[in-house]
Amino acid sequence: MPGCDDDTRPDISLCTRDIGINVEYQQNAHYQDTSFIIEVKSHRRLFGEAVRQMGTYMLHMFRNQLDRRDAIGVTLCGTIAKVVVFGHDAVWASTEADLNTGPGRRTLIAQIVDWSLCSTDRLGLDSTIHRGPLLPPAQPAAAGRPPPQPRRVYEIVIDGVSYFSEACRQVVDKLTGQRWRCIPVSENANAVGGPSHLLIDYWPLANHDEAVAISHVNARLRNIVGIRGSYPQVAKSVRVRQQRERGQAVDDDTETAYGALSRIPRNMAAGGRPVLDTHLRRHKRVLINYPGHAISECENEHSAIIAISRAMTTHNALFVVMQILHGDINDNNIVHRMEAGETLGMLMGYDYAIDPTTGNQRQDQPETAVIQALQSIRSLEDPGAVRTPLDDWESLLYLVCWLGTFGVNQAQRAAYIAGLPADPKLPIKTWNQGTATDIADQKRLQMTTERTFRSNILLKMRNGPLRLLALDIYRALFLHPGCYGVTKVTNDELAEIGDGDIRDALHAVPVVDDERDPLVLRHAFVDTIVANLLEVLARHRDVALVALNAAAANIAGGAEEGAGV
Repeated sequence: MPGCDDDTRPDISLCTRDIGINVEYQQNAHYQDTSFIIEVKSHRRLFGEAVRQMGTYMLHMFRNQLDRRDAIGVTLCGTIAKVVVFGHDAVWASTEADLNTGPGRRTLIAQIVDWSLCSTDRLGLDSTIHRGPLLPPAQPAAAGRPPPQPRRVYEIVIDGVSYFSEACRQVVDKLTGQRWRCIPVSENANAVGGPSHLLIDYWPLANHDEAVAISHVNARLRNIVGIRGSYPQVAKSVRVRQQRERGQAVDDDTETAYGALSRIPRNMAAGGRPVLDTHLRRHKRVLINYPGHAISECENEHSAIIAISRAMTTHNALFVVMQILHGDINDNNIVHRMEAGETLGMLMGYDYAIDPTTGNQRQDQPETAVIQALQSIRSLEDPGAVRTPLDDWESLLYLVCWLGTFGVNQAQRAAYIAGLPADPKLPIKTWNQGTATDIADQKRLQMTTERTFRSNILLKMRNGPLRLLALDIYRALFLHPGCYGVTKVTNDELAEIGDGDIRDALHAVPVVDDERDPLVLRHAFVDTIVANLLEVLARHRDVALVALNAAAANIAGGAEEGAGV
């Protein structure tokens, strides 16, 4: 496959062809056309590795096929074949078919023949999204680079209105858990490059609804000065219905999509009790006014800082006015956009918003749904711990560090990565490695003092403005007098603390495993710390505005000088 390396090139890919077209070897198959993946391993013991590797391929299928609802593959480990289905909150595998035996071979051949006769929705495709013809790549192949994939325009029908798109902006990086995509769309098939709306196509749990959450936010925040335009506006919201054979339409959910598979008990509850009711997922779509670009696609770091400031101001209003904690700060949920020449920011993604006063701490949501690299230390160590706005601000700190290290757009990322050593052992990369506990331990180590934060994280950041912002957020978040850093304290260490006020405050923190956690202590100072953090963002936003205005003035002056010549 063009554009694939050894880690992303499947062993065998099966592509669909219309009846009557000659079957031939496909030397340059694309993920856009791939229907099934076959992963081959030398021994049956390598089944787990085969499934993990296949998961990487499936992500590429989802990224390249807007009409892909779920994915099917085959593992061939030694002589043992299994069919694997990647669903919306689970991965299922069939019983073994031993190809050394006649019945085993017949089973696999029959399955492949059945696939060739299946209806569209049974092949994992969405009958409400229609594929257009393949178009030439938007850009020619660069020297020394693999040829770009061709483009394809998709038509998506919502309430009888057709919307068109050729790109998928966002796919959650987990195959399990809630999967959702943000798709830029236009009502004009010839104006794909200028989207008018953003379509959120998602599979929430039965008791979650992004549209209801956004509408509730609209109603409560619309009259607050200073945050208008900083949260999405719902244009339409629908439940998806799939067309079956003979024109039958059915509600699209995990029950109708997977049937008996969706009713297999899974030990997701405390005490190992099998739970079924929390796993029903309904396919929904929300159409909102086009918000702009993800924070990781900004023109420069100054625009990113302004967008962050606007988004976190909205975050604070959500909590103060509505007692809603956003709960999922990441580079896709903070959006940058331009309006009448003004740089703005928007806070997206309200499907994980929680009410801290009710104690509903994602008790019915998969732990894997939130990006672990950006999760706060306490939520990594204990997903059921009480959440405060400081957990989201901590996620913002990690996001700023990540953007400052790897860039706020593709050009910066390419330049920064090219400037790094061949095999850099960046401490920040440990935020993506190991278990949740491993990541929390690394973050505690790196955030222990300002000195360790500087040496492990700040000095590796290539972006100056973001480095300064990260330092000020760190100081406001972890060096507040009432917090005493992030290092857990034993009784012996507590007795050695010279500051009596801090010693007394820490003494009141419950002891867990003979240690007291200062991150629990900071709960008493949330309002003060958040006020300081908002001041930090306002100060850096003002500096960023000055930089943008100066850059605009330079461009305008250069244009006038050129015109004069």
